[in-house]
Amino acid sequence: MISYMDYSQEQVELIQGIFRHKLVHLAQPGPLSLYKGKTVV
Repeated sequence: MISYMDYSQEQVELIQGIFRHKLVHLAQPGPLSLYKGKTVV
């Protein structure tokens, strides 16, 4: 990011921290339940 987008090291760390946090939560699987013998989300 530093060489391609002309961001400082501080800006890169800030952006990565923000997006990494959101991606971690999006990557978590949703809860599963059984309904009439089928697994549903």
